Amino acid sequence: MNQDTVDEVPERPVVGFLGYGSLLSPEAIDDILSGGVERAFPVKVQGFRRLFNQEASWRESMETRQAVLNAVRYDQYELNAVLLSDLSRSEYRELRERESGYRMLEVRQRSITPYDASDEDRLADHDLVLISTGTKVNEDIRPIPDYIELCLDGALAWGDQFYQDFIETTEIQEGEPLDGYLETR
Repeated sequence: MNQDTVDEVPERPVVGFLGYGSLLSPEAIDDILSGGVERAFPVKVQGFRRLFNQEASWRESMETRQAVLNAVRYDQYELNAVLLSDLSRSEYRELRERESGYRMLEVRQRSITPYDASDEDRLADHDLVLISTGTKVNEDIRPIPDYIELCLDGALAWGDQFYQDFIETTEIQEGEPLDGYLETR
């Protein structure tokens, strides 16, 4: 065997991940990505609906099951997210551990639109973009109040339009918009 062949490391695919809940928070992104938010950018994602219907696994509150966010495939819906770009193997492993109650789905690039047109090239650099979808769906649970605040703060960190889009594209349960919920608490 040729020594050059032995030393070659295969080129790894460029993998991105769409954060749409607590991973909107710059602090959470900094915990995952070396280089932090500089390696992330805001996008809109066609074909997914954001609902509070995933049972929290590590955010359990006493004996009551409560909900965190979930992205569910629905053709006529859209959600906004932050694309965490070019994950290393270790970042991907850490993300998989963090998202253990979810499975990963591929999202076609044509379904993703950056908020800023200058990020189109950054999106195009990805061979694969993933989003997590819940494996512990429960339609009869309510969101964790502190988790809602974390997500809202994270959304606001990406600007007023992103924040407004987050509120408009998030539902507590099917047919119960987040904005109505926020008005009543």
